[in-house]
Amino acid sequence: MDDEGNNARVVISAKVSRASADGWKAFCRENGVSMAAVLEVAGRMLGAGRLSTHDDIRVRMVDDARAVDIARRSRKPE
Repeated sequence: MDDEGNNARVVISAKVSRASADGWKAFCRENGVSMAAVLEVAGRMLGAGRLSTHDDIRVRMVDDARAVDIARRSRKPE
């Protein structure tokens, strides 16, 4: 249940590389959690600003995500 007591669920989807999918699956398996639960908590933390803008992990994730976005956009045909 989220902080507002709203139990509505929304589907999100994304195509990721095989290495990324394998990494997500391994993390979830090793920690005994579901992918949905990890995404739920990560989304709440990101939305609530609970990751400092100076957090090394956040900075690295944003930089890497921008690089992935640029690479994917440059491969799409006009």
